[in-house]
Amino acid sequence: MRVVRLGRIAACLAVAVLAASLLPTQSEEKKAAPAPQPGPRLNAYFAKGFEDAAWQRAAFDKVARSWKAASPPEVGKKAVVISTITRDGKVMEAKIGTPSGSEGWDQAAVEAVKSAAPFPPLPRSWAGTSLEVHWHFALEK
Repeated sequence: MRVVRLGRIAACLAVAVLAASLLPTQSEEKKAAPAPQPGPRLNAYFAKGFEDAAWQRAAFDKVARSWKAASPPEVGKKAVVISTITRDGKVMEAKIGTPSGSEGWDQAAVEAVKSAAPFPPLPRSWAGTSLEVHWHFALEK
């Protein structure tokens, strides 16, 4: 019996030593994480009350895949594209609501939304005849 207890104690000590060796050292904790690099970012904002996460993800993915960022604006600037999507997933309208200051960036943003169509049909749970989506194409710090 005593040997088994010593075996368990030894095993616990071995686990404790191993766990301690995996913890970061004080010098590793003090290392600064690399600063985030500026880069293009896409965010989408859907009409209030539209909660279908699967539809939102599908629409976002289509726009993200079709976006060809060009002529970037200043860091921190963004183009906001306001789009209206019909029940059958067509883009009725896509226009710049907030310009970024770079005409090429703004045109690429509008083109990304238009070329992503058709989107999936709007879910039956959505009572509206269309859906407004604001797409933010930004160059972030």
